[in-house]
Amino acid sequence: MASSNKLTHDDYTVGWVSALPVELTAAMKMLDETHPKLPIPKDDTNRGYEFGSIAGHNVVLTCLPAGGIGTTPATAAAIQMVRTFRSIRFGLMVGVGASVGRDVRLGDVVVSTPEDNNPGVIQWDFGKAEDGGNFRKTGSLDKPPGFLLTALNFLRAKHNSGDSRIEEYLDEMLGKFKSREFAVKYLKPSSEDVLFRAKSAHVIKRPTDSDGGTDREEDEESSDESCQFCDKTKVVKRKCREPGSGAKVHYGLIASGNRVIKDAVFRDELKGFLKPVGKVLSIEMEAAGLMDNFPCLVIRGICDYADSHKNKTWQPYAAAVAAAFAKDLLQYVQPKVVEAEERIISKLEQIVKQVESDTATARLRSEEQKDLQILEWITPFNYGHQQSHHLKKHQPGTGEWFLSSIEFKTWIEAGGQTLFCHGNPGSGKTIMTSIAIDEVKSHFGNNASVGIAYIYCDYLEINQQQADDLLSSVLKQLAQRSMKFASSLPENVKSLYDRHQHEGTRPGLEEISTSLESVASAYHRIFILIDGLDEADKGCRTKFLRKILPIPDIISIFEKSGSTEMEIRADDEDVQRYIEGHIEEYLPTFVHHDQELRQLIKTKISEAASGVFLIAYLSLRALGDKHSRKDLKTELNDLHDRGPSCNRSRAYDKTMDLINRQQEGWRKLARRVLGWVTYAERPMTALELQHALAVESNTSEMDAENLTSVEDMISVTAGLVMMEKETNIIRLVHFSTREYLRNREELSAEAFDSEIAKMCGIYLGFATFASGACNSHDEFLERMESNPFYRYASHNWGHHARRTPHLCHEAMAFLDCQPKVEASVQALFVDTDWRRWPSSYDYYKYFPHQSGGLHLAARLGVEQALAMLLQHCEDPNPQDSYGNTPLSLAADGGHEAAVKLLLATDGVEIDVRNVRRRTPLHEAAQRGHKVIVKLLLDTERAEPQRRHNYGQMSLNRAAEEGRTAVGRLLLASCRPVKADLKDELGRTPLSYAAEEGHKDVVELLLDNCQVYADSYNKVGRTVLSDAAGKGHRDIVQLLLSNSHVHADSVDKWGRTPLSYAAKKGDEGIVNLLLATGQVNLNAKDKNGVTPLGYATIWAHQDVAKLLLATGQVDVNSKDKYGYTPLIYATVWGHQDVVELLRAYPGIEDLEEECNGAGNQEGSE
Repeated sequence: MASSNKLTHDDYTVGWVSALPVELTAAMKMLDETHPKLPIPKDDTNRGYEFGSIAGHNVVLTCLPAGGIGTTPATAAAIQMVRTFRSIRFGLMVGVGASVGRDVRLGDVVVSTPEDNNPGVIQWDFGKAEDGGNFRKTGSLDKPPGFLLTALNFLRAKHNSGDSRIEEYLDEMLGKFKSREFAVKYLKPSSEDVLFRAKSAHVIKRPTDSDGGTDREEDEESSDESCQFCDKTKVVKRKCREPGSGAKVHYGLIASGNRVIKDAVFRDELKGFLKPVGKVLSIEMEAAGLMDNFPCLVIRGICDYADSHKNKTWQPYAAAVAAAFAKDLLQYVQPKVVEAEERIISKLEQIVKQVESDTATARLRSEEQKDLQILEWITPFNYGHQQSHHLKKHQPGTGEWFLSSIEFKTWIEAGGQTLFCHGNPGSGKTIMTSIAIDEVKSHFGNNASVGIAYIYCDYLEINQQQADDLLSSVLKQLAQRSMKFASSLPENVKSLYDRHQHEGTRPGLEEISTSLESVASAYHRIFILIDGLDEADKGCRTKFLRKILPIPDIISIFEKSGSTEMEIRADDEDVQRYIEGHIEEYLPTFVHHDQELRQLIKTKISEAASGVFLIAYLSLRALGDKHSRKDLKTELNDLHDRGPSCNRSRAYDKTMDLINRQQEGWRKLARRVLGWVTYAERPMTALELQHALAVESNTSEMDAENLTSVEDMISVTAGLVMMEKETNIIRLVHFSTREYLRNREELSAEAFDSEIAKMCGIYLGFATFASGACNSHDEFLERMESNPFYRYASHNWGHHARRTPHLCHEAMAFLDCQPKVEASVQALFVDTDWRRWPSSYDYYKYFPHQSGGLHLAARLGVEQALAMLLQHCEDPNPQDSYGNTPLSLAADGGHEAAVKLLLATDGVEIDVRNVRRRTPLHEAAQRGHKVIVKLLLDTERAEPQRRHNYGQMSLNRAAEEGRTAVGRLLLASCRPVKADLKDELGRTPLSYAAEEGHKDVVELLLDNCQVYADSYNKVGRTVLSDAAGKGHRDIVQLLLSNSHVHADSVDKWGRTPLSYAAKKGDEGIVNLLLATGQVNLNAKDKNGVTPLGYATIWAHQDVAKLLLATGQVDVNSKDKYGYTPLIYATVWGHQDVVELLRAYPGIEDLEEECNGAGNQEGSE
C-alpha cells in the first residue's frame, strides 16, 4: 500500500456509501488510518469524501446529500464515486434500516445475502403484482462478487463459533471521539426494545390547538417520539435474549424502495406481498439505487420497526453496529484478490450514461411535478380558458384601431405606464382585453425578462375573487413564467409553500404581496392586464390595486403621470366586420346571397349600435325570425329611426319580444333558463341546469325523460344565453344582461329564489338519498356523478331559502328525514375538488355526523324552517358529532335572524360547548360577527371568559383573527373580561394579535390598563418576539414605543427579538431593534447561534450587512458544534453571504471544518 501522503484517486479500491450523517460518522470512526483529502473534480456533485484504510484496503467514504435519501440519490452518489475513483472494485452500502422479521431486533444487523435466484436486495416499489397476489420483481441488485461472498461465509462461520470482533470495534470507535458528548450517542440505548402490534398506532400528547394555537418552539423540544403515552397492552411478547448477548447478525433479503414506511399494517402487507420472492428481513431506501452490475453488499443496522413508533433513538448505535460488521468483513478480504478483480468503472461506463440520463429526467419530472403542485396550491384559478373563449369570439380584422393607437403603442413600448380602458357596456372591452393579451404575448412571449399576467373578473364569482385571490393569480402566473425559462419555480415561492404546507395554513395578503415583490424583481418589465375590475368588490379592488401598483392613492391613479386613459368604442368598420361575419349564422337563407340587403343590414345596424358590439349582436339576432325582405327592411328602418335612442335596453327589449313571440312551451322554457342563470348563486354547467329544470313537484326521483336538450335551452333565449365550450358553463351573454333581466317583472328575484329553493329542496329529498351518507369513496363518487344537481342543491339551498317567504312542503319533509339531511351535509362538507383525491384517502368521512334538520336549518340560517322545526322538537339543543348545537352553528354562520329566534326559544342553552370546548360566543367572536356577539352578551348568560380546550377565551379568538369591533364589545361587556389572561400555552390575546399582524387589535389591547405589553408565553417568548418573528414591522414599532417592553428579552431557547428578526430577514425590524441601543448583537441561543448566524443560515444577506455594519458583532462566534456563520453560509451554499463574510476584517476562514457542518441536524 502506498504511503498515505502519496495516494492518488486510483489507489482506492473500496467504495463505502452512507445515506445519513450519523452513518458516515460511524464509518469514519471505523477507519484504521485516516488519509489526507484529495481534490475533487468540479463535475463530481457529491458533497465530499473521507479517506482512510481498513485491513489494508484503501477505502473512500461518501454520504448522500442532505434530504437525498432514496434510490435515485444513491445511484447518483455511487456513479460519481466510481467516476472519480476509477480503481474501485466493489462497494459497501452501510447504514440503518427497519426490521420486518419477527426476531430481528433493534441493534441487530441484517446483511443482504443471495437466496435462490435473488441477489439479496429487492426493489419493492419496482415490481409487478400478478394474478393471485404474487409479486414479480423487476428490479434488484446484481450479486456481490464471488470473493466477497466467500469472505462473508468465512466471517459467518467465525461468528457462529462465537468469534466476533464487533464489540471490540465498537469499543475502539468510542475511544476515537474527542468529546464524550458525541461518543455517548453511539452507545447502546438504555430504552426498552418494544415491538407494538401492527394496529397499535403511536400516541402523541401535546398541548396544540388545530386552529392555530400551536407553539412551534415547544414542538421542537417535545417528546413526540417517546412512546410514554402508547398502549403497553398492545406490545408483542417475544422471548427475552440473554443479557449482554450483543448484536445478532441475520443473513437474507432486504427490500428497498423510495418511500419511508411508518405504517405497521402496510409493513406487514408488504412483507406478505414479497413472500413469494423470499423471506425479507429488513426494509430500507437506498440499496436498490445501486442496481445492475454494481458489485455491492448491503449491511443494515436495525433502528426501528417501520411503524408509527419510529424514532431516532437507536439510529447511532445501529449505524455503529453495521459499520463494525463491515470492518470485520474486510478483515477476511485479501487486498491482492481485490486488485485482481475488474474495476467497476469498466462495467459501468455505458450504464453510467444511461443512469445519468434517467436520473436527470426523473429529477426534472419530480421537480416539475412538485412545482405544478405548488402553483395549484397558490390558487386553483386559471384564466386560460377565459382567454381562449374570448379570443375565439374575436372577429378577425376588428380591433386593429386599438392595437395601432398611440395610447396602446406607448403603453406596450414604454415602461411604467398604466392604461385605463373604459367604455359603455357591450362595447367590446373584454374582447379587446383578449386581443391585448394576445398582442403582448406575441411581442414578449419568449422574452425571459418580461413578466405577463392577466385576470378576468367575473360578476358571478365575486366571492371567489377577493384581493388575495387576484394577487395570488398574478403571483402564480409570474412564477409559472419564471418556471418556463428557469425550469424551476423561484425559491421564495417554494419557501412560501413549505412554510404553510407544513402547518396546513394559507398565506395572508401581506405574505402574498411580499412573495410577489420578490418574484417581480426578477423581471425587467411586467405586463398585468385586468378585465372587468369594476365588477370586483370595491374593497377588494382597493386592496388589490394598492398592492399591485406602487402608488398610495388609487382614486387619482389615472390622473397621474405615467397613466393614460382611453375609451373603448368600436368604429363602424369593426362593427360591420362583426355583422358580416355573423349574418349567415343568425339570419335566414334568403339574406345570405343578397349583397344589397347584406350591405343595408351592416349599415343600419352599425349606425344604430354607435360602437357597441352588444347592440349589434342583439339587433342582428332580432332579425332572425324575418322571412321576407319587406319584414326585414321594416325592422331595420324601425331600428334606425330610433337613432341614438336605440340603446342596449331597447335592444334587450326587442330580444325579449322575440322570446315572448315563441310558442308557450318554448316561452316558458326560456323564462326558466333566463331566471336560473340570472339568480343562481354560482355559474352552472349545462348538465346541472338540465337536471335542475327537470325536477318536478310531488316527485321523489329524477325522470330522465324530462330532461331538455342543451341546444334547446340555449336557442330559446334568442342569444341571451351561451355555453362556454371549454367548461360547459351556461352564462348570460354579457354582465349587463343580468342587470336588465333583474329589472323584468316576470323575472323577479323573489319568484326565482322561491323556484330555485323549491327545486333544491325537492331534489335533496329524493328517495335515492334516504340511505344517508356514503360509506366509501366509490359510493360517494357514484352518488355525485349520478346526481349532477346534488352539489349545487346541497351547497346553495340555504342561500335561496333564506330569501324565500314560504318554503315548500317537500323541503320540510327533507329536513324531517335525518338520513337525507346527513347525506346533504356530507356533500356540503366534502371538498369541492373531491375528484382529485385518491380513493385511499377517506375524505368522505370528514363531516359532522348525527346532523339533523335543526342543525342544517341553523347552519344555513333558514329562519322559517328553523321556526317550524322548533315548534315540535323535544330538545332545542341537540349536538352533532362535532358537539355543535343549532345555536352554535347559527352563531358561527353569522345568521342574525336564526340566532334571535333560538335565543327566544324556551330551553335553548347559551353556553353549550362542542368537542373543542367552544361555545357559540367563541364561534361568533372568531368569525367577527359583531351583531351576534352583542346578542349573546346581552342575554347575560354567555360567559365571555369561558375557555375552550386550550384555555383560550373568546377574546383570544377575536384577537387572533383581527376582529377589532368584537374585541371592543368583549372588553366592554357587563361581565368582566381579564384582557391579559393567559391560555395553556401562556399566550395572551395581545400575543396572538401581534403574531398575526393585527395592528388595530394590538392598539385596542395596549389601551387597556390590564394588558402588560411585555408578557411572555410558556417558553418565555415575548409579544415583541412574536411580532418580530413574523415580520410585522408596524407592530414592532408600536411595542418598542411602550416603556414596559424589553427589546432584548430572552426566551427558553435563548432567542431574542433580534434573533427572530434576523431569521425572518426583515431589515426594517432589525433596524428598529438596533436603534434602541438595548440589544445584544452577539446573544446566543441554546445552540450557540447568534443573530448573525441566523441571517447567514437563512441567506438574508441584507440583514447580515446591517449587523456587520455595526462593527460590534463577533463574526467568528462559534455555536455549540464549533461552527461559525461563515461555515454555515459555505455549507448551505449561500455564496453571496460567503463573499460578504470573507470580506469582513478579522474573519477566520475555517473552510476545512465545513464538511462536518453540513452533516449536523441544524441549529433549530
